[in-house]
Amino acid sequence: MKKPKKLKKLEKKHIVIALISLPIILILGSIITISVIASKDVIASDSSIGNSEEFCIDGNFLLPESYTVNTTFPMEISFKNKTTLFDKYDVRAKTLCIKPLSLLREKETYNLEISFLGKTGLSLFEKELPLVANAYPLVKGMETEEKVNITEILEYELDSDNEFLDYTLIVDDREIDCNKEDLKILCDISSLELEYDKKYWLRLVATYGEEYIQVFDPVQIETLSAIKITSSSIDNNEIVTTPNISEINIEVNKEIKPEGEVVIKDSKGNEIEVKVEFGEKSIKILPQESFKQNYYYSLHINNLLATDDSTLQKAYILKFSISDGPRIYSSNIENTGFPATQNILLTFTQTLRSQDIKKYIKLNSQTNYSFSITGNKVLINPTSNLEACKNNSLTVSDGIIGITGLISTKTYTYNFKTSCARVAGIGTSVEGRGIYAYYYGTGSKKILFYGAIHGSEVNSRNILNKWLGELEKNYARIPADKTVIVVPTLNPDGVVNASRFNSNGVDLNRNFATSDWVSGTYFKETLYENGGGPEPFSEPETQAIRNLINSQYPYLTLAYHSAAGYVIPSTTGLAQEYGGTYSQLSGYGYVAPTKHDAFSYDITGSFDVWAGENGYNSLTIELASAYYDEFDRNLSAMWKMVEL
Repeated sequence: MKKPKKLKKLEKKHIVIALISLPIILILGSIITISVIASKDVIASDSSIGNSEEFCIDGNFLLPESYTVNTTFPMEISFKNKTTLFDKYDVRAKTLCIKPLSLLREKETYNLEISFLGKTGLSLFEKELPLVANAYPLVKGMETEEKVNITEILEYELDSDNEFLDYTLIVDDREIDCNKEDLKILCDISSLELEYDKKYWLRLVATYGEEYIQVFDPVQIETLSAIKITSSSIDNNEIVTTPNISEINIEVNKEIKPEGEVVIKDSKGNEIEVKVEFGEKSIKILPQESFKQNYYYSLHINNLLATDDSTLQKAYILKFSISDGPRIYSSNIENTGFPATQNILLTFTQTLRSQDIKKYIKLNSQTNYSFSITGNKVLINPTSNLEACKNNSLTVSDGIIGITGLISTKTYTYNFKTSCARVAGIGTSVEGRGIYAYYYGTGSKKILFYGAIHGSEVNSRNILNKWLGELEKNYARIPADKTVIVVPTLNPDGVVNASRFNSNGVDLNRNFATSDWVSGTYFKETLYENGGGPEPFSEPETQAIRNLINSQYPYLTLAYHSAAGYVIPSTTGLAQEYGGTYSQLSGYGYVAPTKHDAFSYDITGSFDVWAGENGYNSLTIELASAYYDEFDRNLSAMWKMVEL
């Protein structure tokens, strides 16, 4: 009877235990079931992820806060699409999202570990997911066929975003940081200071911190041509001869917009008021006030903008000044040797107004002259000839008025000496050109110098022109008993025509009446049938020198030639003595008058033979150069011949 009673108690106890365990078993079973389902969902997730973007994994995440997520890169995790009880407890989520906190390397595999209740140590399941980072963003718009403005913002387009990548544009050894706006890269190249009308290679680089992540292929660009000033109505550094500039016109090389900064300043920094009119390819500047005499100005043009948005490469600066009024630019006055009978011609820098010039110009402190004004020239005609071989002065005071209203502010004084020479015509050439003799001194003893009997020997004329200047400057050195006569050019037609012969084809130094005169003559190896002329003294030039010698009867005549480097006297004893002295002082070789092989060809009808046969003392001076006048080499010898 006692044994059945004991069994009844045992059944009741088991029932209580079963009632308690059943919910637990049900809950654990549900958790395990849900976890298995969630695990399967996670495994099925996409393994390709971005480099910087948040990526999400879909599944059924029971009690989201109980999940542990680990990977090899820093990150932030969040659960989305959650079920919440009492607005407080998250019991379920459908999405796990992961946000990288640093750049993921392209095409690199990262392992993502997800565990449930891992923090408690129970860890009902652990899943490892391999994730492969996508390629870095590619850039579009790298090629351009159009010319680029050096101030523009270059725009590139990304095919995807990456918040960790920055972009740098490199040109030569210069670089700039670019800005990102959504999927666009904006590179402002104005700070690169590129030049217009040039080609450059651009290289875009993606960076992460100090590291180059992507280096894109270089692209060559060509910049626009700059706005250039092609012309101006005022030249740079021009001295303007009027204070009233009504307009300044500037032309440019391309169409411009009606905008820009135009300023004119004087040398003290004061601005001149202007109005500006912009044309398609021009700028008209209209000054609103007069400029000042003897002031410097600068015109500045900046911020011009062409219709293609190009600008000036640099600010345009035009410098100019306003003249100080009319001043003498040139005159026919020489310090020495001004002809006493010649009018004075003054050329000014500006055209002159009609005015009484005698108020401003004095000749030897007098105003006894007449004048005429033609443009920028003033001709002064003394009432009587100036006295020969005297010092004179011409004073030009301030106050002369130019046609534009500018007034001269400076005073000039010209000191000059009238020529000591008496000039006389001794004949004319075949073509009618005058042959002139210059006389210095008044003594009874005459010495004659002549040159250019051969027109091709121009240096023989040049040495005598310098000799004229020497006689003018040192006129007092001429002995009182001497008269120096100089004929620089005996054959003016030959000089003009660069010919040895005169205009009749005659070699004048073969046309003198000598015992060996012939019509056919040689020069070097060439025979000239009419070289000596049809008869002796047939030419007006040789007649002129013959008549001069016969009338003046010089004690010595010096005929200059080139280019043998000889001194050749006539046959008179005195001429040979003078020749030896000249040879010593000049260094030229001495050739005796009886020596016939000094030249390689026959010489007939020459001046020195005629002089000797007629009792005249003469020297033929052959300069050593065919080009240089050798004046310094001959100077001491020339004076010695005068002072003997």
